[in-house]
Amino acid sequence: MQVWKAHYKDALHDTDIRIVNTEGDYNSDPLSFILDGAVFRGASLDELHSADDAQHSLRDFSLEAEIPVKVFRRRDEVLLEGTLFAAFQKSGDDVTVNEFSLLTDGKRYKSARRTLCFELTLIDICRQIKEEYYIKCCFTCQYSDYSPYGSADYGFMLCFRRHKEDCLRVNSKDDFFAFLDGKDYDGRQETYLCGQYSLRNKAGGYRGFVDGAEDWNAR
Repeated sequence: MQVWKAHYKDALHDTDIRIVNTEGDYNSDPLSFILDGAVFRGASLDELHSADDAQHSLRDFSLEAEIPVKVFRRRDEVLLEGTLFAAFQKSGDDVTVNEFSLLTDGKRYKSARRTLCFELTLIDICRQIKEEYYIKCCFTCQYSDYSPYGSADYGFMLCFRRHKEDCLRVNSKDDFFAFLDGKDYDGRQETYLCGQYSLRNKAGGYRGFVDGAEDWNAR
């Protein structure tokens, strides 16, 4: 479980909050926070609803959230603390992202992709930091992939750590269907990290290599 620092604002509120992340499966609504005694939860930052009434969704608000991650520094092989910072506004169904960035080692790397789709933002940030760092998380792990059937903006990675050898045989969509489709998996968030992490530098999987990963010589 993680606790994320965040700031929530709407017509009636302008307050710091704590988002609890159980790091569970997407379908379990792993993100939650309390506002005026009421609990709101959801699977992603822009899709939050009342815990008592799933039809009551938050629609007109702004949110800034700090997501803790681990960052590996190549030059001395030190594991650093990092923060993914997401700031956005939601009006009705429309979301405007003001910033999505990584802060680590005293530096800030802003994604050029103004979206809450973590695949797109992390691809851009990984490209920027690849000479010096990599984010050690499910997104850069050898054993995680997205489903060819589609995925959501956050928390919809498929972890195949129980099928490691099969993962190493996948370098295309056809390979995914041949070796992984139908096998059991764990639903994970892009920012999740477990003890079986392995850098994504041996096989591209369905989604491909993370930019620069195949050239990394690090643990």
